[in-house]
Amino acid sequence: MKFRNKWIVTLGCLMGCISPAVGANSLGERLQTALITNTTEQVETLFSDQTEVSVLGVSVVCSSEQAANVLGQFLGEHPIKNCAILHSGKKSNAGFYIMTAVSTTQKRFRIYALERAEGNSNLIRQFRIDEVIE
Repeated sequence: MKFRNKWIVTLGCLMGCISPAVGANSLGERLQTALITNTTEQVETLFSDQTEVSVLGVSVVCSSEQAANVLGQFLGEHPIKNCAILHSGKKSNAGFYIMTAVSTTQKRFRIYALERAEGNSNLIRQFRIDEVIE
């Protein structure tokens, strides 16, 4: 019985560490909503002013406004009809999200977002979209 209780306590501690990364209104969920709705109206607030963006192999470091524009261009070419968070995690002042998205052109994409603490909030510092080729 003691062994089981230790596992329950350990699991509770782990969930307490993970839940901020995947909780309601998390950075990943806000990004997921923007992708599903194909809108970039509020997405600029998710990116850092020095964001490394890579879309289909083309990389650039840009401002939050430019990152939102790059994402907007991608969504214009590949409107997303479905998006799901596959994995997420958080450690210290960094977190990550790995998503899968399916466009209306029947292409599949894998999306990676790395967040870091900046001031009182977390912002996306690295953002990558790769096509999944099966």
